[in-house]
Amino acid sequence: MEEDRVISTTVAILDPEKIGLDVIAVAAVSLEDHHPASIREFDDMVSNRPEILECYAMSGQYDYHLKVACQSIKAYERLLREHIMPCRAVRHVNTSFVLRKNKYTTALPLED
Repeated sequence: MEEDRVISTTVAILDPEKIGLDVIAVAAVSLEDHHPASIREFDDMVSNRPEILECYAMSGQYDYHLKVACQSIKAYERLLREHIMPCRAVRHVNTSFVLRKNKYTTALPLED
């Protein structure tokens, strides 16, 4: 798989709580418009924030879903206030906080 470039990277998976990242949030984001400059501005903001673990462009009601790991609700609020909402491309953010992790895996369902 390495020769075929199926394996893109190798990582250690850390337990977020054991390193002080007690809050996992999922933020649904709507943009003001879909102009290339707006998307580029949003993508740049996302790329520069280590708290944002994953970012998916979505179909449906919201343009993006972000998975965010923070030390506290206060730290998330600071990220929202200082980085996400000041991004001119962002119109609206709807955040949900993870209460309990029922399943987590990075393993893809490979056929035998």
